[in-house]
Amino acid sequence: MDTASTSRKIPVWVKLCQWIGLACLGQFLIVAIIGVLRGYSVQSFIPIWVMLGGYLPLFSFQLYDGWMSDVYKDKKQSSWISYVSSFSIIFLSIPGILQGRCQTRGDEFYKQKNYPTAIAMYQKELDTWYLRLCYNYREDTSLFGIAQSYCQLENFEQARQTYQRLHKMARGYYKERSQTELAELDSELRNIAEFEKQFANSADDNQKAQILFDMAFAYRRIECSKKANELYARIQTLDIQQIRKEQAKEFAADCV
Repeated sequence: MDTASTSRKIPVWVKLCQWIGLACLGQFLIVAIIGVLRGYSVQSFIPIWVMLGGYLPLFSFQLYDGWMSDVYKDKKQSSWISYVSSFSIIFLSIPGILQGRCQTRGDEFYKQKNYPTAIAMYQKELDTWYLRLCYNYREDTSLFGIAQSYCQLENFEQARQTYQRLHKMARGYYKERSQTELAELDSELRNIAEFEKQFANSADDNQKAQILFDMAFAYRRIECSKKANELYARIQTLDIQQIRKEQAKEFAADCV
């Protein structure tokens, strides 16, 4: 009996592999908790890859000939491995399935020009804690949508803060895009302020029309189509050539 027990002793390398596998699963849990606490998910798939890679060493006992049958005789030792594996798979799959639904609804409301509701939907994608349990690439698009929605509502300070948050949080494309949009927002707002001064000092309607065209273009560049349309409508009330009024009408139709 002692001889059989000794021959069935679990090798050190098998135990080591199992602990490595558990560590790979555990790091994902830690990363997920950190994501919930800091307010956004990790911007990488690496923790998921590490976790999936941890399954091989976790089940390394199957590579050890003659030990597997004894392990399954011990229900306690086999069941905890099954529980950990099942929990981690569910933990990974459910947030991934649910991610993006609020962002999609936000896009729909944005197209309908219902910007306050769009912001609420985008924000829900960011604030829902279980969506942060694994990498959610829709956070970047949601923040970008919030910033553009604030621009449409002429709340440029909130838009600026959102672009800054996106630049701080994101990586790659949206990190660069947010910086570009922020610089363009500040630049065009300065241009608009200058155009307003020029408009106040303009001599005739033709000059006013040109300034309004320039100002409307500046608003369009920062995704504020409502204000641009208002300016195109003002152009059509001025005493200018009909062709210029038609041009303003065409530009207004492009903003819809």
